[in-house]
Amino acid sequence: MTGISDILRWIEDVYGGVLVYSGRRDDCLCEKKFTGGLEEGLVVDTLAYYDRENKEIIICECNLSESIRYFRIRGDAIKTYILYVLTHEFCHHLLDVAKLSIDRSGVLKIDEPFCEFLALNAIATGSIHFLNFVLKLNIDTESHKRFLPYISMLPRPPPYKYFRELFARAYALGLRIDRIYLCLLSKVAKLPVESPDPNILVRLLYITTLSGEHNFIKMENLPTLRNVGVARVWICGCSKKTTF
Repeated sequence: MTGISDILRWIEDVYGGVLVYSGRRDDCLCEKKFTGGLEEGLVVDTLAYYDRENKEIIICECNLSESIRYFRIRGDAIKTYILYVLTHEFCHHLLDVAKLSIDRSGVLKIDEPFCEFLALNAIATGSIHFLNFVLKLNIDTESHKRFLPYISMLPRPPPYKYFRELFARAYALGLRIDRIYLCLLSKVAKLPVESPDPNILVRLLYITTLSGEHNFIKMENLPTLRNVGVARVWICGCSKKTTF
């Protein structure tokens, strides 16, 4: 039997100390309960969330373990699944440090599909690459990426599910994901706080990539990530310890 603490210590080694497991806390709670179902699907930020003020990642253990049970994730795939969740939240940390986050709700949460893309791509390639930041993950990619097709096919609501369109456009056209993100970020910033169109991000993605706007962003004009620092990882104190 493996506990979540053991897996988080393993992930700490995977990240070479950039992510640090710091234990359990009683002063942080999970605001939303994971219920599963086709309407909700996989919403990573109910399993863990990034605390922008303290630059910390909080694991909602009860939600995480329930999602593992609901999606029938077994054996070695559990480590890959939790690594994916933590990497998604670490990518929120990167966007925050780069000052490239935007406060939008609903389908305009542009950070979400990009963090999904970066997290899944990191496990497939063994490294996180965004702007000038490159982090080599200490993992055997072959043993972990075999679980990625299943994790990728899990149902997700908008805007999380739009990572698939990002993969399609980035690989089909050979585009850099950070350039696409910067183009879309400038467009979303001009939209109303909420949009009634659930597919607005996909529409903007196709407009941006087909128009070639990303080509006007020169490499020397890309933002630079400095002082990424260490992101601490805590387990919320709202549930008892879980073993897998």
